[in-house]
Amino acid sequence: MEEQQQTLLRTTLELPKIRTSNQELEHFDPRKIRDVFIKEAELSEDKADYYTKSIMLDLQKLFLDGKMQEISTRMLREMMCAAAIRAGDIETRNMLAVVGMPVSDVKKLFFNYNSDNSNQIPCEEFFHKTMADRMNDEFSMLAIYNVNTKYGNPALSHLNRDIYIHDRDYPGRPFCYQHSARYVFRNGLYIDGNGHYSNTSRPPKRLDVAIRHVCEFLGACSRNWNGGQSFRNLFWELGPFIKTQQKKAQEKRTSAE
Repeated sequence: MEEQQQTLLRTTLELPKIRTSNQELEHFDPRKIRDVFIKEAELSEDKADYYTKSIMLDLQKLFLDGKMQEISTRMLREMMCAAAIRAGDIETRNMLAVVGMPVSDVKKLFFNYNSDNSNQIPCEEFFHKTMADRMNDEFSMLAIYNVNTKYGNPALSHLNRDIYIHDRDYPGRPFCYQHSARYVFRNGLYIDGNGHYSNTSRPPKRLDVAIRHVCEFLGACSRNWNGGQSFRNLFWELGPFIKTQQKKAQEKRTSAE
């Protein structure tokens, strides 16, 4: 095995240079392809060597034919996926796949967007969210729900419309939630949950401060949940603050008289 690896590393093939994700141009190193196959796709060394050699031969032909002088890491990963597909190894392809949108779909989103949904107003933030949703959706279907269980494969069941998986575009977030403002009123405001990364506030004593706290708390929740957010019995929980404010207002009127 070690002899095969050394043969692979001592290659004398003429290959294009690699354009890294940092836009730097580097010499071709087959060990990096082999390592990705082993670490990301969990392949054996023999199988990783086989795929790597296949890709190297394809690249050499393109380079010698004058069709490719350099190749990006993204294109190289696409060739790795293609090698796995040619071998009928769909599991390896899924583990190496890149999630996202085709260039043509991004162009349509920016220049030809059309929707009857009044909640979807075309703007830069909406376009950014749409692209992120697409990436998360594909990741969910490839890596989270694509598992074989005794009840079947959830991803395939969704695609066959046997079941419906909601919120695939937010796989790591909870959905709707109804909060209680009493926690904020009793403990103060901790936007990040513990006060390590954001400013904190002590428990409110006035009605206007309490209202600002619940607004900031709800805004923070909207960044961490996917569905609708609300408070239950908010006016009842604001009761002590309202009572205190009414008492102070009454005392002020009395002293004025």
